[in-house]
Amino acid sequence: MKFGIFDHIDDAGVPLGQLYNERLAIAEAYDRAGFYAYHVAEHHMTPLGAAASPALIFAALAQRTKNLRFG
Repeated sequence: MKFGIFDHIDDAGVPLGQLYNERLAIAEAYDRAGFYAYHVAEHHMTPLGAAASPALIFAALAQRTKNLRFG
Protein backbone atom coordinates (compact mmCIF):
# COMPACT_ATOMS: atom_id res chain seq x y z
CA MET A 1 0.00 0.00 0.00
CA LYS A 2 1.28 3.48 -0.87
CA PHE A 3 0.47 6.60 1.12
CA GLY A 4 0.48 10.20 0.03
CA ILE A 5 -0.25 13.66 1.35
CA PHE A 6 -2.87 16.07 0.05
CA ASP A 7 -1.96 19.59 1.15
CA HIS A 8 -3.93 22.82 1.16
CA ILE A 9 -1.33 25.56 1.28
CA ASP A 10 -3.51 28.17 2.92
CA ASP A 11 -2.53 31.55 4.28
CA ALA A 12 -1.28 30.94 7.82
CA GLY A 13 -0.81 34.58 8.71
CA VAL A 14 2.97 34.40 8.34
CA PRO A 15 5.17 35.91 5.61
CA LEU A 16 4.90 33.95 2.35
CA GLY A 17 8.62 33.16 2.34
CA GLN A 18 8.27 31.50 5.73
CA LEU A 19 5.11 29.67 4.68
CA TYR A 20 6.78 28.19 1.60
CA ASN A 21 10.02 27.32 3.44
CA GLU A 22 8.03 25.44 6.06
CA ARG A 23 6.02 23.56 3.42
CA LEU A 24 9.17 22.62 1.52
CA ALA A 25 10.78 21.37 4.73
CA ILE A 26 7.79 19.24 5.66
CA ALA A 27 7.60 17.78 2.16
CA GLU A 28 11.28 16.86 2.43
CA ALA A 29 10.42 15.06 5.68
CA TYR A 30 7.59 13.20 3.91
CA ASP A 31 10.11 12.07 1.30
CA ARG A 32 12.54 10.82 3.95
CA ALA A 33 9.68 9.06 5.76
CA GLY A 34 8.82 7.08 2.63
CA PHE A 35 5.55 8.70 1.54
CA TYR A 36 4.71 8.00 -2.10
CA ALA A 37 3.12 11.25 -3.26
CA TYR A 38 2.54 14.88 -2.39
CA HIS A 39 -0.51 16.59 -3.87
CA VAL A 40 -1.33 20.29 -3.60
CA ALA A 41 -4.75 21.87 -3.93
CA GLU A 42 -4.93 24.64 -6.49
CA HIS A 43 -7.02 27.59 -5.34
CA HIS A 44 -7.54 30.71 -7.40
CA MET A 45 -9.14 33.92 -6.24
CA THR A 46 -9.67 32.82 -2.65
CA PRO A 47 -8.48 34.77 0.39
CA LEU A 48 -6.82 31.71 1.92
CA GLY A 49 -5.18 30.09 -1.10
CA ALA A 50 -1.41 30.59 -1.14
CA ALA A 51 -0.64 28.05 -3.89
CA ALA A 52 -2.06 29.46 -7.09
CA SER A 53 0.55 27.56 -9.13
CA PRO A 54 1.41 24.11 -7.77
CA ALA A 55 3.86 23.66 -10.65
CA LEU A 56 6.19 26.21 -9.05
CA ILE A 57 6.03 24.45 -5.71
CA PHE A 58 6.68 21.11 -7.40
CA ALA A 59 9.69 22.55 -9.22
CA ALA A 60 11.18 23.60 -5.89
CA LEU A 61 10.35 20.21 -4.36
CA ALA A 62 11.91 18.34 -7.28
CA GLN A 63 15.22 19.93 -6.30
CA ARG A 64 14.86 18.79 -2.69
CA THR A 65 13.30 15.32 -2.85
CA LYS A 66 14.24 12.02 -4.45
CA ASN A 67 11.20 9.75 -4.42
CA LEU A 68 8.02 11.79 -3.99
CA ARG A 69 5.56 11.89 -6.86
CA PHE A 70 3.70 15.19 -7.31
CA GLY A 71 0.14 15.93 -8.23
